[in-house]
Amino acid sequence: MLKRARHFQKSKKAQSLAEFALILPVMVMLIGMIISGGQLMFSKLTMQMAAYEGARVGVTQPDLATAQTQGKTTIKNFVKKLPFIEESEVKADISAPNGWVKGEPLDVNITYNMKTLFPVPGTNWDRSGSSATVLGNIQLSIENAP
Repeated sequence: MLKRARHFQKSKKAQSLAEFALILPVMVMLIGMIISGGQLMFSKLTMQMAAYEGARVGVTQPDLATAQTQGKTTIKNFVKKLPFIEESEVKADISAPNGWVKGEPLDVNITYNMKTLFPVPGTNWDRSGSSATVLGNIQLSIENAP
Protein backbone atom coordinates (compact mmCIF):
# COMPACT_ATOMS: atom_id res chain seq x y z
CA MET A 1 0.00 0.00 0.00
CA LEU A 2 2.79 2.42 0.94
CA LYS A 3 4.58 1.63 -2.33
CA ARG A 4 1.47 2.57 -4.33
CA ALA A 5 1.13 5.85 -2.43
CA ARG A 6 4.77 6.78 -3.20
CA HIS A 7 4.32 5.91 -6.89
CA PHE A 8 1.15 8.02 -7.00
CA GLN A 9 2.99 10.95 -5.38
CA LYS A 10 5.90 10.71 -7.86
CA SER A 11 3.56 10.62 -10.84
CA LYS A 12 1.79 13.78 -9.59
CA LYS A 13 5.14 15.60 -9.33
CA ALA A 14 6.05 14.49 -12.83
CA GLN A 15 2.68 15.64 -14.15
CA SER A 16 3.10 19.06 -12.49
CA LEU A 17 6.59 19.39 -13.94
CA ALA A 18 5.35 18.50 -17.44
CA GLU A 19 2.49 21.03 -17.19
CA PHE A 20 4.88 23.72 -15.98
CA ALA A 21 7.25 22.97 -18.88
CA LEU A 22 4.37 23.43 -21.31
CA ILE A 23 3.17 26.71 -19.77
CA LEU A 24 6.58 28.34 -19.11
CA PRO A 25 7.28 29.56 -22.69
CA VAL A 26 3.80 31.10 -22.92
CA MET A 27 4.27 32.85 -19.56
CA VAL A 28 7.70 34.20 -20.56
CA MET A 29 6.31 35.49 -23.87
CA LEU A 30 3.35 37.20 -22.19
CA ILE A 31 5.52 38.85 -19.53
CA GLY A 32 7.98 39.97 -22.21
CA MET A 33 5.18 41.44 -24.30
CA ILE A 34 3.83 43.32 -21.27
CA ILE A 35 7.28 44.78 -20.55
CA SER A 36 7.81 45.73 -24.22
CA GLY A 37 4.34 47.29 -24.32
CA GLY A 38 5.22 49.39 -21.28
CA GLN A 39 8.45 50.51 -22.93
CA LEU A 40 6.52 51.47 -26.07
CA MET A 41 4.01 53.50 -24.05
CA PHE A 42 6.87 55.27 -22.25
CA SER A 43 8.56 56.00 -25.60
CA LYS A 44 5.32 57.30 -27.15
CA LEU A 45 4.71 59.70 -24.27
CA THR A 46 8.34 60.79 -24.35
CA MET A 47 8.27 61.50 -28.10
CA GLN A 48 5.00 63.44 -27.72
CA MET A 49 6.50 65.55 -24.92
CA ALA A 50 9.73 66.10 -26.89
CA ALA A 51 7.66 67.27 -29.89
CA TYR A 52 5.79 69.70 -27.65
CA GLU A 53 9.03 71.09 -26.18
CA GLY A 54 10.55 71.53 -29.67
CA ALA A 55 7.41 73.24 -30.98
CA ARG A 56 7.13 75.48 -27.93
CA VAL A 57 10.64 76.80 -28.57
CA GLY A 58 10.17 76.90 -32.36
CA VAL A 59 7.04 79.07 -32.46
CA THR A 60 8.80 81.91 -30.63
CA GLN A 61 11.66 82.22 -33.16
CA PRO A 62 11.83 84.99 -35.78
CA ASP A 63 12.08 82.67 -38.82
CA LEU A 64 11.72 79.04 -39.92
CA ALA A 65 15.45 78.27 -40.15
CA THR A 66 16.04 79.42 -36.57
CA ALA A 67 12.90 77.58 -35.44
CA GLN A 68 14.19 74.35 -37.00
CA THR A 69 17.64 74.70 -35.45
CA GLN A 70 16.42 75.69 -31.99
CA GLY A 71 13.55 73.17 -32.02
CA LYS A 72 15.79 70.23 -32.99
CA THR A 73 18.36 71.24 -30.38
CA THR A 74 15.64 71.35 -27.72
CA ILE A 75 14.34 67.94 -28.77
CA LYS A 76 17.81 66.38 -28.67
CA ASN A 77 18.51 67.89 -25.24
CA PHE A 78 15.16 66.64 -23.93
CA VAL A 79 15.70 63.10 -25.22
CA LYS A 80 19.33 62.99 -24.07
CA LYS A 81 18.29 63.18 -20.40
CA LEU A 82 15.98 60.18 -20.54
CA PRO A 83 16.80 56.52 -19.89
CA PHE A 84 15.95 53.81 -22.45
CA ILE A 85 15.92 56.28 -25.37
CA GLU A 86 18.71 56.09 -27.94
CA GLU A 87 19.31 59.66 -29.09
CA SER A 88 20.73 58.55 -32.44
CA GLU A 89 17.42 56.82 -33.34
CA VAL A 90 15.33 60.00 -32.88
CA LYS A 91 14.55 61.89 -36.10
CA ALA A 92 12.79 65.28 -35.94
CA ASP A 93 11.13 67.20 -38.76
CA ILE A 94 9.98 70.80 -38.20
CA SER A 95 8.03 72.60 -40.93
CA ALA A 96 5.66 75.48 -41.53
CA PRO A 97 3.45 74.31 -44.43
CA ASN A 98 1.82 77.73 -44.99
CA GLY A 99 5.00 79.76 -44.58
CA TRP A 100 6.32 81.68 -41.59
CA VAL A 101 3.21 83.73 -40.85
CA LYS A 102 1.89 84.62 -37.42
CA GLY A 103 -1.03 82.38 -36.48
CA GLU A 104 -0.19 79.68 -39.04
CA PRO A 105 0.74 76.19 -37.78
CA LEU A 106 4.24 74.95 -37.06
CA ASP A 107 4.36 71.16 -37.45
CA VAL A 108 6.78 69.07 -35.42
CA ASN A 109 7.01 65.35 -36.21
CA ILE A 110 9.32 62.93 -34.41
CA THR A 111 10.08 59.35 -35.45
CA TYR A 112 11.83 56.96 -33.08
CA ASN A 113 12.82 53.40 -33.96
CA MET A 114 12.71 51.62 -30.61
CA LYS A 115 14.50 48.35 -30.07
CA THR A 116 12.17 45.74 -28.59
CA LEU A 117 12.86 42.22 -27.42
CA PHE A 118 9.34 40.86 -27.87
CA PRO A 119 6.62 41.64 -30.42
CA VAL A 120 3.77 43.84 -29.23
CA PRO A 121 0.37 43.30 -30.85
CA GLY A 122 -0.98 46.35 -32.63
CA THR A 123 2.40 47.83 -33.55
CA ASN A 124 4.24 47.83 -36.86
CA TRP A 125 6.91 45.54 -35.40
CA ASP A 126 9.21 44.46 -38.20
CA ARG A 127 9.72 40.77 -39.00
CA SER A 128 13.37 40.72 -37.93
CA GLY A 129 12.26 41.52 -34.40
CA SER A 130 14.58 44.45 -33.98
CA SER A 131 12.43 47.57 -33.68
CA ALA A 132 9.04 49.23 -33.59
CA THR A 133 8.37 52.75 -34.84
CA VAL A 134 7.12 55.31 -32.33
CA LEU A 135 5.76 58.66 -33.52
CA GLY A 136 5.25 61.97 -31.78
CA ASN A 137 3.69 65.00 -33.45
CA ILE A 138 2.17 68.33 -32.57
CA GLN A 139 1.02 71.51 -34.25
CA LEU A 140 1.32 74.92 -32.57
CA SER A 141 0.53 78.39 -33.93
CA ILE A 142 3.48 80.59 -34.86
CA GLU A 143 3.75 83.47 -32.41
CA ASN A 144 6.73 85.50 -33.59
CA ALA A 145 6.54 86.37 -37.28
CA PRO A 146 6.50 89.59 -39.30
